Amino acid sequence: SELWLASVGMGVVRARIAGTPDNPLIVDAQRYIINDGELGSNYFFTIYAENEANLLFGNKGYGVFRFNKTTNGLEPVSTHKYENMTLNNILAISKDSSNNYLFGTSYGLIKYTSETSYQLFNAKNTVHAILKNSPDNFWLSTNLGLINFDTKRNVFRSYGFSDGLKVVEFSDGAAFRDPDTGTLFFGGINGFVA
Repeated sequence: SELWLASVGMGVVRARIAGTPDNPLIVDAQRYIINDGELGSNYFFTIYAENEANLLFGNKGYGVFRFNKTTNGLEPVSTHKYENMTLNNILAISKDSSNNYLFGTSYGLIKYTSETSYQLFNAKNTVHAILKNSPDNFWLSTNLGLINFDTKRNVFRSYGFSDGLKVVEFSDGAAFRDPDTGTLFFGGINGFVA
Protein backbone atom coordinates (compact mmCIF):
# COMPACT_ATOMS: atom_id res chain seq x y z
CA SER A 1 0.00 0.00 0.00
CA GLU A 2 0.96 3.64 -0.29
CA LEU A 3 0.98 6.63 2.02
CA TRP A 4 1.13 10.16 0.59
CA LEU A 5 2.52 12.99 2.73
CA ALA A 6 2.34 16.74 2.15
CA SER A 7 5.24 18.52 3.83
CA VAL A 8 6.25 22.06 4.64
CA GLY A 9 9.44 22.66 2.67
CA MET A 10 10.20 19.14 1.48
CA GLY A 11 7.50 18.76 -1.19
CA VAL A 12 5.26 15.70 -1.46
CA VAL A 13 6.38 12.22 -0.42
CA ARG A 14 4.98 8.87 -1.56
CA ALA A 15 5.90 6.04 0.81
CA ARG A 16 5.36 2.39 -0.03
CA ILE A 17 4.41 0.39 3.03
CA ALA A 18 4.81 -3.33 3.67
CA GLY A 19 4.82 -5.47 6.80
CA THR A 20 1.78 -6.11 8.96
CA PRO A 21 -0.81 -3.82 10.53
CA ASP A 22 1.00 -4.25 13.86
CA ASN A 23 4.44 -3.74 12.34
CA PRO A 24 4.28 -1.54 9.21
CA LEU A 25 7.53 -0.90 7.35
CA ILE A 26 8.36 1.82 4.86
CA VAL A 27 10.10 -0.05 2.06
CA ASP A 28 10.47 2.84 -0.39
CA ALA A 29 9.93 6.59 -0.41
CA GLN A 30 9.96 9.03 -3.30
CA ARG A 31 9.97 12.79 -2.99
CA TYR A 32 8.20 15.05 -5.51
CA ILE A 33 9.22 18.69 -5.68
CA ILE A 34 8.64 21.84 -7.72
CA ASN A 35 11.08 24.61 -8.70
CA ASP A 36 14.12 22.35 -8.40
CA GLY A 37 13.44 21.70 -4.73
CA GLU A 38 13.71 25.34 -3.64
CA LEU A 39 12.60 25.24 0.01
CA GLY A 40 10.15 28.16 -0.16
CA SER A 41 8.35 26.66 -3.16
CA ASN A 42 7.69 23.26 -1.62
CA TYR A 43 5.22 24.11 1.14
CA PHE A 44 2.37 21.67 0.58
CA PHE A 45 -0.51 21.89 3.05
CA THR A 46 -3.20 19.55 1.83
CA ILE A 47 -3.93 16.42 -0.19
CA TYR A 48 -7.21 15.64 -1.95
CA ALA A 49 -7.60 12.06 -3.15
CA GLU A 50 -10.43 11.99 -5.65
CA ASN A 51 -9.53 8.37 -6.34
CA GLU A 52 -6.31 6.35 -6.61
CA ALA A 53 -5.58 7.82 -10.03
CA ASN A 54 -6.34 11.47 -9.24
CA LEU A 55 -4.45 13.13 -6.39
CA LEU A 56 -4.36 16.91 -5.89
CA PHE A 57 -1.96 18.79 -3.64
CA GLY A 58 -2.39 22.33 -2.29
CA ASN A 59 0.73 24.48 -2.18
CA LYS A 60 1.41 27.71 -0.31
CA GLY A 61 2.17 30.31 -2.95
CA TYR A 62 2.07 28.18 -6.10
CA GLY A 63 -1.52 26.89 -6.25
CA VAL A 64 -2.77 23.36 -6.89
CA PHE A 65 -0.79 20.46 -8.35
CA ARG A 66 -1.90 17.08 -9.67
CA PHE A 67 0.18 13.91 -9.57
CA ASN A 68 0.78 12.67 -13.12
CA LYS A 69 1.39 8.90 -13.14
CA THR A 70 2.71 8.97 -16.71
CA THR A 71 5.49 11.46 -15.95
CA ASN A 72 5.77 10.40 -12.29
CA GLY A 73 5.72 14.02 -11.22
CA LEU A 74 3.65 17.00 -10.13
CA GLU A 75 2.01 19.27 -12.69
CA PRO A 76 0.06 22.48 -12.05
CA VAL A 77 -3.71 22.13 -12.29
CA SER A 78 -3.78 25.59 -13.80
CA THR A 79 -1.07 27.78 -15.23
CA HIS A 80 -3.18 30.77 -14.17
CA LYS A 81 -1.61 32.78 -11.38
CA TYR A 82 -3.99 35.03 -9.52
CA GLU A 83 -3.06 38.69 -9.11
CA ASN A 84 -3.80 38.44 -5.41
CA MET A 85 -1.05 36.05 -4.33
CA THR A 86 -2.99 34.90 -1.26
CA LEU A 87 -5.29 33.09 -3.71
CA ASN A 88 -2.32 30.83 -4.53
CA ASN A 89 -2.01 29.75 -0.87
CA ILE A 90 -4.09 26.57 -1.02
CA LEU A 91 -4.92 25.16 2.41
CA ALA A 92 -7.92 22.95 1.61
CA ILE A 93 -9.42 21.12 -1.39
CA SER A 94 -12.78 19.42 -1.97
CA LYS A 95 -15.17 18.78 -4.87
CA ASP A 96 -18.94 19.11 -5.31
CA SER A 97 -21.40 16.97 -7.30
CA SER A 98 -21.10 19.24 -10.38
CA ASN A 99 -17.34 18.54 -10.59
CA ASN A 100 -16.37 21.97 -9.29
CA TYR A 101 -13.27 21.94 -7.13
CA LEU A 102 -13.37 24.06 -3.99
CA PHE A 103 -9.99 25.54 -3.08
CA GLY A 104 -9.69 27.10 0.37
CA THR A 105 -7.10 29.88 0.28
CA SER A 106 -5.58 32.57 2.47
CA TYR A 107 -7.95 35.02 0.73
CA GLY A 108 -11.20 33.07 0.63
CA LEU A 109 -12.69 30.37 -1.57
CA ILE A 110 -12.22 29.50 -5.25
CA LYS A 111 -14.95 27.46 -6.97
CA TYR A 112 -12.97 26.05 -9.89
CA THR A 113 -14.14 24.17 -12.98
CA SER A 114 -11.30 25.09 -15.35
CA GLU A 115 -8.76 27.83 -15.94
CA THR A 116 -11.40 29.83 -17.81
CA SER A 117 -14.33 28.93 -15.55
CA TYR A 118 -13.98 29.76 -11.87
CA GLN A 119 -15.50 32.01 -9.22
CA LEU A 120 -13.74 33.81 -6.39
CA PHE A 121 -15.52 34.26 -3.09
CA ASN A 122 -13.78 36.59 -0.65
CA ALA A 123 -14.54 35.18 2.76
CA LYS A 124 -12.52 38.13 4.15
CA ASN A 125 -10.34 35.61 5.91
CA THR A 126 -8.44 32.39 5.48
CA VAL A 127 -10.29 29.14 4.71
CA HIS A 128 -8.36 26.59 6.80
CA ALA A 129 -10.39 23.44 6.04
CA ILE A 130 -13.35 22.25 3.95
CA LEU A 131 -15.58 19.32 4.91
CA LYS A 132 -18.40 17.92 2.78
CA ASN A 133 -21.70 17.55 4.63
CA SER A 134 -23.61 16.36 1.54
CA PRO A 135 -22.81 16.41 -2.22
CA ASP A 136 -23.40 20.18 -2.52
CA ASN A 137 -23.24 21.34 1.10
CA PHE A 138 -19.87 22.16 2.65
CA TRP A 139 -18.53 23.58 5.90
CA LEU A 140 -15.51 25.89 5.83
CA SER A 141 -13.43 26.70 8.90
CA THR A 142 -11.92 30.19 8.91
CA ASN A 143 -10.28 32.81 11.13
CA LEU A 144 -13.72 34.19 11.96
CA GLY A 145 -15.78 31.06 12.58
CA LEU A 146 -17.52 28.49 10.40
CA ILE A 147 -19.21 29.04 7.05
CA ASN A 148 -21.84 26.77 5.53
CA PHE A 149 -21.70 26.86 1.72
CA ASP A 150 -24.37 25.56 -0.68
CA THR A 151 -22.49 25.12 -3.98
CA LYS A 152 -25.63 24.73 -6.11
CA ARG A 153 -27.03 28.12 -5.11
CA ASN A 154 -23.72 29.82 -4.10
CA VAL A 155 -25.23 30.69 -0.74
CA PHE A 156 -23.05 31.26 2.34
CA ARG A 157 -24.10 31.35 6.01
CA SER A 158 -21.53 32.39 8.63
CA TYR A 159 -21.47 31.24 12.25
CA GLY A 160 -19.45 32.88 15.03
CA PHE A 161 -19.52 33.85 18.71
CA SER A 162 -23.01 35.35 18.41
CA ASP A 163 -24.28 31.96 17.18
CA GLY A 164 -22.87 30.14 20.19
CA LEU A 165 -19.51 28.97 18.82
CA LYS A 166 -16.89 28.80 21.57
CA VAL A 167 -14.05 28.46 19.03
CA VAL A 168 -13.94 30.87 16.09
CA GLU A 169 -10.29 30.90 14.98
CA PHE A 170 -9.54 27.58 13.35
CA SER A 171 -6.28 25.89 12.33
CA ASP A 172 -4.97 24.73 8.94
CA GLY A 173 -6.24 21.26 8.08
CA ALA A 174 -7.67 20.61 11.55
CA ALA A 175 -10.91 18.97 10.43
CA PHE A 176 -12.40 15.49 10.39
CA ARG A 177 -15.67 13.89 9.28
CA ASP A 178 -16.58 10.76 11.27
CA PRO A 179 -17.45 8.18 8.58
CA ASP A 180 -19.82 6.30 10.91
CA THR A 181 -21.87 9.19 12.30
CA GLY A 182 -21.26 11.95 9.75
CA THR A 183 -20.27 14.29 12.60
CA LEU A 184 -17.94 17.09 11.51
CA PHE A 185 -15.10 18.18 13.80
CA PHE A 186 -13.09 21.40 13.41
CA GLY A 187 -10.04 22.23 15.52
CA GLY A 188 -9.00 25.74 16.49
CA ILE A 189 -6.55 27.63 18.61
CA ASN A 190 -8.51 27.05 21.83
CA GLY A 191 -10.32 23.75 21.30
CA PHE A 192 -12.61 22.11 18.77
CA VAL A 193 -16.26 22.10 17.76
CA ALA A 194 -18.46 19.30 16.47
